Amino acid sequence: MKHIFYAALLVLLSAPALRAQSDKDLKELAEITRGVYEAVSFENADAQSLEQLHRYLLPKALLINNNGPHHQLLNVDAFIFEVKAQIMDGTLSSFHEVELKHETEIFGNVAHRFSTYQAEITTGGNTYKIMGINSIQFIKTMEGWKVSSIAWNDEDDTLKIPAQYLPEEK
Repeated sequence: MKHIFYAALLVLLSAPALRAQSDKDLKELAEITRGVYEAVSFENADAQSLEQLHRYLLPKALLINNNGPHHQLLNVDAFIFEVKAQIMDGTLSSFHEVELKHETEIFGNVAHRFSTYQAEITTGGNTYKIMGINSIQFIKTMEGWKVSSIAWNDEDDTLKIPAQYLPEEK
C-alpha cells in the first residue's frame, strides 16, 4: 500500500514537468510551422525564401501535392526547383500562405499537425485564394523537431473542409 502511495505521489509531482515539456514542444512545432509557411510565401517572383525550408525539414522530407487524380511527390530540393521553374516560365509570380487553424498531437518523438491554410496565388496576372489542409508530420531529432513530410489537399467544389477544421467565425 505504501508503494502505491509513493508511486501516485511521484506521478502527481512529475505531471507539471511533463506538461511543461509538452507545452515547449507545442510551441516549437508552432514556430516550425510558421517558418514553413513564411518560407513558401513570396512576392514579385522572388522566391529566395524557399531555401529556408532546409532549416525546418529533414533532408529527405517529402512534400506531397495530393490534388487531382495523381499525387505529386517531391523532396525539398525538387519542390524548390519546381516552384522556381514556375516563376521562371512566368506561370507563378506570388504565393502567400497562412495557417488558419490547427490540431497538433504529440506522442513521444513523433508529432502530427492538421493545418488548415489559406493561400493567395498570383498566376498569369490573376490573383485568387484557395483553402485546404496540410498534414504535417514531425520527428524529434537531436537538433529538435523537424518536418518529415507535408501532404496537402486544396478544397474544391467536390471537397469541402469539415467545420471542425475551419476557424471559428467571429
